[in-house]
Amino acid sequence: MTQNKEIPAIFQIVQRQTMNDVDALSKGAEDVIARLRDDYICSTKNNIDSLERLLNDIPIMDAINQRRVLKDEFFRMAHDIKGQGSTFGYPLLTELGSDICERIRNCSEWTDDDFSVFKQDIADMKYVLSFPPDSKNNNLKNIAERLKEGK
Repeated sequence: MTQNKEIPAIFQIVQRQTMNDVDALSKGAEDVIARLRDDYICSTKNNIDSLERLLNDIPIMDAINQRRVLKDEFFRMAHDIKGQGSTFGYPLLTELGSDICERIRNCSEWTDDDFSVFKQDIADMKYVLSFPPDSKNNNLKNIAERLKEGK
């Protein structure tokens, strides 16, 4: 995730507020979180697009390059999504990223089935990110159930 250079300034402004002005402190904190969430959403969309592009190329690579790309680039992007999803109201993105990371960790050679699961996880990530944070709907519940079943 890119660093928002305005955030330290926001903290300085909020820090100058008196403790009697709890509303201002709360508003300042909410503004910081909203900006961080916006940055997360933007960087996650970019990571998902990159995952999708890589996934199109990986199956046609030789085994050595497949392993390198999956274990380095693909894993890193999925891990970034996993690591911050819950913090910004997208716990399902954390689970989807975790699913990709675990599949990569537990395998040394990948099958068409693995690539199909990666493709489904990426499609699900896009779908989840199309909703506001902390959204609840049946389709999101279905994704969560699929992950619990390991499919």
